[in-house]
Amino acid sequence: MNETHQSTAPFEAYSGSGPYAFISYAHADKSEVYACLNRWRRQGIDMWYDEGIPPAGEWVEEIAAAIKGSSIVVVFISPSAVDSRYVKSEVGYALSLDKNILSIHLTETDLPAGLELCLQPYQSIRAEEKDWWEKTKEALQAGLSSASADEPIPFEAPNVVPAPLPAEEREAELWRLWDEVRESQRRRRQRETPPTSAPPPPPPDLSSPDPVLPSIPAPPKPPPPPKTARKTDAPPKPAQRQLQRRGQLRPQRFGR
Repeated sequence: MNETHQSTAPFEAYSGSGPYAFISYAHADKSEVYACLNRWRRQGIDMWYDEGIPPAGEWVEEIAAAIKGSSIVVVFISPSAVDSRYVKSEVGYALSLDKNILSIHLTETDLPAGLELCLQPYQSIRAEEKDWWEKTKEALQAGLSSASADEPIPFEAPNVVPAPLPAEEREAELWRLWDEVRESQRRRRQRETPPTSAPPPPPPDLSSPDPVLPSIPAPPKPPPPPKTARKTDAPPKPAQRQLQRRGQLRPQRFGR
């Protein structure tokens, strides 16, 4: 990155009704992140990031409302972001809402298996790539322009400031959001998994003039009847035997 790094918030977070990007990052990376935000701001991209929370505001309600109203969620990936439970909870809530997510890897980072699985279906850009800035700008503009037609929910900071949650309840809220992420990913995998069994064949079209009906095998032929022996010579009758002895009658042959 060639931008000058800075440690103070470059501008106030967006709070209008148009499309905007939600920025998720670890505060340890704010110098690199603020340099990117300044450059995007000059290109007319509206963004919300946690430096826009009022000092007396409750951060959980503010962040949840900002993620819900955003058009795209940008996550800056680094070892510090992987160790941040706040970044994990923001990504988890965005996944539970089926938000479009753009991951920007500031440095080479080994992601936990669960986080890598959650971010796998979405676009990821590495800062060491030569044309990473052009890819990032195009992805942001595409995400904001496609979401503008869907009438995104406008983000407005609540007028009534709720009391801060105790540390125990805040941690329980983060785990609840993470459980919603896992359930959302399970439903997504079920929708994307093709059915294993083949669909049944369609019925024949009987409305056509010459419908093609399925062929039915012919029944087996019955076995032929057993052959009987032919009688070639019939035994002579008693009167014929007497004539044959006298030589007056020649024996008759049958069967020819």
